[in-house]
Amino acid sequence: MARKRNDIVLSMTLAETFLLLLFLIWLGDVAKNAGQQPPTDPSVLKIENARLKAENERLASESNQLKADVVRLQLIVDVFRKAIGIPEAITSPDQVAPAVKAAAEAARRGAPKCASENIFARVMLRGGITTFTVVASRAVAQSVGEQSGVAVPVGSTLTADDEIDNVLRAVSAYADAHACRFDYTLTYRTKVDYYDGRERFERGRLFYAAGISPEAQRPQ
Repeated sequence: MARKRNDIVLSMTLAETFLLLLFLIWLGDVAKNAGQQPPTDPSVLKIENARLKAENERLASESNQLKADVVRLQLIVDVFRKAIGIPEAITSPDQVAPAVKAAAEAARRGAPKCASENIFARVMLRGGITTFTVVASRAVAQSVGEQSGVAVPVGSTLTADDEIDNVLRAVSAYADAHACRFDYTLTYRTKVDYYDGRERFERGRLFYAAGISPEAQRPQ
């Protein structure tokens, strides 16, 4: 009989322990959730509001400073960009390498190309006699002619000095107006032809030599 009474007491103790455990778990969950609730005390709210306001002002100040730094750095970049001969603003990292390459080429040439197909003429000098052939496209030749008022004979081969000089004046006027430079090729027979040709056709911003070669010697 005493053993039965002890079993009942033990069962009640286990049940009470289980209920106590559930109560503690519930109490902990309530306390956790209560900690996530926003404060309702006016003084606490005022302090929190002041803190958030100060933080917002700090972030706004940092943002304004960053914007000012961006503007300052952009001005520096633009100065260097123009100094090395890149006329257009760079808005993408992919544009950097081609722009630098074009600027380096323009520096070597003395000016950028005037057209994508930039060879304007093929020149040959033989013993002081000049042959000047216009190989520019019709659209390019028309643009050059409209700029100067001089008709440029597309595909024609000129030998008279006055006719060649008229075309050279037209090319020079166009190059000056557009800050660019056309190309030409030179074939020469003698050293005198070489120096005379380069002096005549490359002076100022006239032509850039895209190719220079001696005349092929005929087999004896």
